[in-house]
Formats: sequence, structure tokens, C-alpha cells
Amino acid sequence: MVILGLNFGHDGSAVVVEDGRIVADISRERYVRVKHAGGIDRVVLDLILAEAGITASQIDACALTSTQGIEMLVGLCNGLEIAYDNPATSPFPCPLTKFLPDPTPSLVANLTAILKLPRSNFTRQVHEMCFPEHKEILAGKIQGVGIVESHMRLSTWERPQGLRELEERVKGATAPPKLDLGFHYPLTLTLDGRRIPAIFVNHHMAHAGSVYYRSGFASAAIMTHDGFGGGESVLAGMFLLGRGNKIYPVTPHHLQLGALYDRVSFAIGFDAVGGAGKLMGLAPYGRPVFYSPSLIGNHFDYLSRFGKPQEAVWLDLVRQRARDLGYALPPLGDPRRCLEPIARDLAASTQTLLEETFLEASRSLSRIAAGLGETSGNLCMSGGTALNCPANSRIFQDSPFPNIFVEPNCDDGGVATGAALHLYHNVLDHPLREAAVRTNQSPFLGRRISAGEVGAAIEARKSEIEVSRPKDFAEAVGRLLTEDKVVGWFDGRSEVGPRALGHRSLLADARNPDNWRRLNEIKQREMWRPLAPIVLQESAADWFHGAPERSPYMLFTAQVCAREIPAITHVDKSARIQTVSPDCGAIHDVLANFHKRTGVPVLINTSLNGRGEPIVETPEHALTFLLSHAIDVLAMDGRLIRRRPA
Repeated sequence: MVILGLNFGHDGSAVVVEDGRIVADISRERYVRVKHAGGIDRVVLDLILAEAGITASQIDACALTSTQGIEMLVGLCNGLEIAYDNPATSPFPCPLTKFLPDPTPSLVANLTAILKLPRSNFTRQVHEMCFPEHKEILAGKIQGVGIVESHMRLSTWERPQGLRELEERVKGATAPPKLDLGFHYPLTLTLDGRRIPAIFVNHHMAHAGSVYYRSGFASAAIMTHDGFGGGESVLAGMFLLGRGNKIYPVTPHHLQLGALYDRVSFAIGFDAVGGAGKLMGLAPYGRPVFYSPSLIGNHFDYLSRFGKPQEAVWLDLVRQRARDLGYALPPLGDPRRCLEPIARDLAASTQTLLEETFLEASRSLSRIAAGLGETSGNLCMSGGTALNCPANSRIFQDSPFPNIFVEPNCDDGGVATGAALHLYHNVLDHPLREAAVRTNQSPFLGRRISAGEVGAAIEARKSEIEVSRPKDFAEAVGRLLTEDKVVGWFDGRSEVGPRALGHRSLLADARNPDNWRRLNEIKQREMWRPLAPIVLQESAADWFHGAPERSPYMLFTAQVCAREIPAITHVDKSARIQTVSPDCGAIHDVLANFHKRTGVPVLINTSLNGRGEPIVETPEHALTFLLSHAIDVLAMDGRLIRRRPA
């Protein structure tokens, strides 16, 4: 069975799933060259069909989703139409009429209203950055279809309940609410004149499907959370249970950590898009002086204690406490002054609040799961907040869950995959197959780049470059790295998600402390921002501790226990590690060669992209990067490529 999955929200993406196996996954940002670009256009649709080797006539079903509140912009894609169906006549199990007096969906389409907010508004800035066609959208030139935001509710979910009170919602129950089929709505998608049965999948159900169906767990507790959606509803995230091939929503958790983190990064002066990653890197420079355990809680905890949402309470409390302690407040809002005490201590305090609240939430989820018979000790986490590596490591170290899985594109780039897997497993009841799960755990799911495509790109730039073909490619690259060269690395299919995992990377020697400065200069990043390491999986325990034994997606922070690698050692002795196995491709051979030469199984690995750009996707992108940035060599498809001397 062939399923096309589409995410129309920010981090727009298209995926093809065949018999439960992810065949290809393409992000719009990589081609339109705008980070987190939203929507689906014809280029992405044609690319995903070509990569999967299919036409519209071979698609059996479609699974669609979007960011909370954001309509499906069908006007970006010629030949695409979407219409909602009656659940009673849908070919898919959609028993909504059992729960709702009126099966007609209430549709939400907020993008135009968001784009009319004041220019200083955080939410407007996010959506202007993520939707490059925002002017045309605002002018009504791009047609959209509203989304089904939250059509399935239980009466118990409507009652205001704090984090600890959530356990009362399911206390004494013997099974979770039977809502596995309550978080999608039937559609018909028409592509190039062909009508294809489809469903629209709830955003957080898509997050849950993206992580659980790739985890390899037979059962698990699941927590999803991101920065959008109000804390009073299901839109901010859910506690769920995975059992076999089914996912059961248990309760909204009403956390607001994602929104809080985004607003704090914006208050410090970072961009509306991408600021959260900078805040995570800034936090180790400060002290959590504004944090108090009394501030742990969800949306309703804050309303009962303070009468206001968490993001407003937190910033007000910090400013008042800072004045009492004599902090200078003017640096807030100026990113050039983010290393001054108020900004760095605000970052550290916010990070601590996030970690401690997540830890408390994981304990609540563990008790809820145990009450419902889920005692495996497995936890799946997804949503944009699962990109916070220190928080993930705290949960790994201190939560009741010994086994944790986070997928590489846990941000909204993964919800197209989650929607497709939700349709295949949860709706159509296909069993999980071990071989498909193993395939789906690979992050290298982008387009296959042919030798002809590489050759054509090189030919087009031949007057500007010099090309050589070493006999032993891995040995040659390993030697260059021991000579302290900065190497652009382009290998095979690109990785999904926001982090370079060894197929579109910048590599350098972690032993040279100056390489921290050097790579940040090349990428025009702030000098204080840390760089991440890759390490041979079999050697990781000798160099790092405090993270899972396997960390293939760069989603956990470890402590560095060696002095030989200062360029990847942050100010708190931490590092956001990626463990590398032979499954990662030729990067493993390069790292093994470097280890053989130096005795150090670690390299700097940062993404191959310039300031404000997505990770490079094509050979043309890689060559453009080589010619416009001060790296020494580009290693691509068995070739070493250098700029031709002027």
C-alpha cells in the first residue's frame, strides 16, 4: 500500500510510505532555501513522487496535517484540490458520529489573521519567516482549505487540571479512552484530476505516530509537546500510550514550555525563528538564579497560582527579581549583549525551569501509564521541545523511564511521516514489521543524488574549481582532517530533521581549540555558540558520559570526560553528541581513519549551511557553499573539490 503524507504547516514536507516503510522524505525548506518553509508546492510534490518512483495513479491514500491553526495552502500547488468528506461514507474508519452531535468539522484558518498582527508581534514574525509567500497570502492570492483543529474531546479534558491533578483523569481506569480512531477526519485529495481517499490527522497525533512507529518499542508511554497551541486545549501536546500498532490518546498535559522558551529567546533578542536553539546554547553561560521549584506546573497551575499564562508570569517574575537583585535590564532585547548577566542568567533559569517541569511531567506520565497497565519503561518524546538536548538528558538520567526514543525530525518536519504512519497502522490496522521499523529509523531519507547530477553540477562550475579523485577517499579525507583542514562533507541521501548527521556536514579537528572560533566565523555565527561532536559509537563511553549508549540523532547532551577535544567542549563541559555506526555511511570510515591516525575517535560536526540558510541539499548547493565560504575542501561523491586559485 502506497501512502502520500503531506505537512502544510511550517517545516512543510512530503513523504511516501509503502507498506509501512518510509521510501522518501523531502522538506520544502531545502529547495525554496528558506528555513522552516511552510506549505507544499508543486516542486516538492513532483520531487517526492519521482524519488519514490511513482505517479499519482499509484497512490492508494493520503494523510494530511498542518501546524496548529494554519490552513492547507492548496494554492501553492498546481493540480491539487482538497475537500472534506462525510465520516459515515468514508472508506476509512472514522467513527466521529458516535461522539459528536454534528459530524460536520469546524474548520480553522488563521494564517491571514496572524499576518495582520502588528509587525512587532512574535507570532507574526514566525509566520512571515516560515511562509515566503506571506505577501501573496495576505493579499488573498493563494487559496487555502481550513483544518480540523480539535474535533475530539472528552468531558474530563474540559475541566481545568494542574500537572499533578492530571493523574485523577484516568485513575482507576483499566484501559485508556478508546480514542485511537478519534483524531482524524476524512478528506478527498484530488491530484492532477485523480481523486484519492485521504484523512486529516491531528497535529499531536501525527507527532506521536512519527516517534512511536519508528521507536522499535512493542509498547510505550508517549509525550508530545511544541511551541504552538494554547495550554488549555489539546493543541499544546498530549500524553498517549502506544500498544502494538495502536496509539491511544490519554489526556492533554496543558504544558506551555515550548511557548515559554520561544518567548524568552525572543525577549533576549534572538530571531523569532531559530532563537530556541541559541537559548539552549546560551544557558550554560549563566546561573539559574531566577528559578524556583514553586514555578513548576502547567497552564492551569499557573492560572490558579498567578491568574496568568506561564509565559507572561515567568518574564514578569524574572524582571521583578532582577530589579531586586540589581541586574541591569537594558541588555534584554539586544542579541549583541546576550552574554551580559541578565540575559545569560535568564537563559540558564529558563532552561532549568524547562528541564525540571519536563522531569515532573515524565513522572506524572509514568504513574498514569502504570495505572493503565503500561510498565515497559519505554518513553517516546516528540514535538519541537524534544530538540532540547539537555532536557532530554535530564529525563534519561532522572526520570522513571530507562528507555527513551526521540526521532531525528521530532519537530514539525516529521509530522507528514507521522500522519502517513498513523493512517497505515492506527487507522488501517496494519501490524508493525521489524524490517520496516529498522528502515524507518534511518535519518537518511532525502533524495538520492545520482552520479550524473553530481557530474553536471561540477561541469557547470569547472572554471571555478579543481577536482581530484583519491584512490582511498576515506583515507584522504581523514588525512586532511589531521592536517587541520575544514572539510565540507556531502554524501548520499540527506538527513531529515534540523541537524546534520554526517551526510551534509562541516568537519574539523576537535583537538584544536581555535576551530571553535574558525567554524563559527565560516558560518557567520555568534562566537559563543557551541559546536557538536561526532564520535565512534564503540568509543563513546571512553570520551563522554551521561547520555544514552546510542545517540545517533544528536538529541542528547553528554559530559565530556577528556581534555583532548576542547573545540566541542562547552563552558559547562557538555557536548551535544552524535554516535556514529557503520549505518551512517562513509562518515564512519572517515572517523575511523582519523581515529587510527590520531587516537581520537571524535570530530567536530556542524551543518553544511551558511547563515540563515537550511542545510544544503543538492550538489549545486554544496558547490555554492564552497565558493562562498572559507572552507578548505569539499568532499563529494568520491571527489575532493577546491576553489581554483585566482
